[in-house]
Amino acid sequence: MRHHETTERRVLLLGWHAVISVPPRSTLSGESHTAPTHAVPPPEGTNGLAVASLALGIIPACGGLPALVLGIVALRRVSETGQKGKGHAIAGIGLGILWMVVIAAVAVVGLPFDAERDASGRIVDGGQIPVTSARVGDCLKELPEESSVNTLSAVPCAQPHVAEVIGAFDLAEQVPFLKFANGEVDDECSRILTAYAPDAVDEVSRFYYLSQYSKDTRGQTVTCIAVHEQPRTGSLTSDSPMGT
Repeated sequence: MRHHETTERRVLLLGWHAVISVPPRSTLSGESHTAPTHAVPPPEGTNGLAVASLALGIIPACGGLPALVLGIVALRRVSETGQKGKGHAIAGIGLGILWMVVIAAVAVVGLPFDAERDASGRIVDGGQIPVTSARVGDCLKELPEESSVNTLSAVPCAQPHVAEVIGAFDLAEQVPFLKFANGEVDDECSRILTAYAPDAVDEVSRFYYLSQYSKDTRGQTVTCIAVHEQPRTGSLTSDSPMGT
């Protein structure tokens, strides 16, 4: 009697009823019966991230950074899935890097030149100075309009200017804007002006302040800048100032 799994042969041996189990022929011959396998086809179409990378590279959104990031991710996905879009991703990466280089170059070229000082510290060539580097006697070509200031436009005092740094003082605590508005800080700058240039007090129309946190005192350092009635040449401390 035949079965699918094994073949049984019944043999009568010396009165014993024996059952011998014989493997199928396919097993004996070394053949194996395994389920057929089918290769999974790669996803069709172009990878979406690669397309997005190319689009953002053509339109430089956020300076080309999104195109660069999406392009790198798309390359990894394309290599894993076998999708199309490798060329799109490479183009997006290239355009992203290009835009980043262009924007960086424009930013560097657009930076203002730093002012130059002589051995005594006087400004001899106009340009930008950090607010933390402003010194007493520096003359300013113009005053910044922004509330948060990082640099000042300085010129030699012999050139027309609208203001001059006259001094600074420390406060033991952070001063709220109300004290500035009420004139408490203004009074201190007036005393500094009187000591700095007593003969030029009437030529100053108002004060401009630079305020920054002081790590030493954990308070506030206020820099007083005297604003002239009109643009002038010459320092407030000079003997013969000339209005323009």
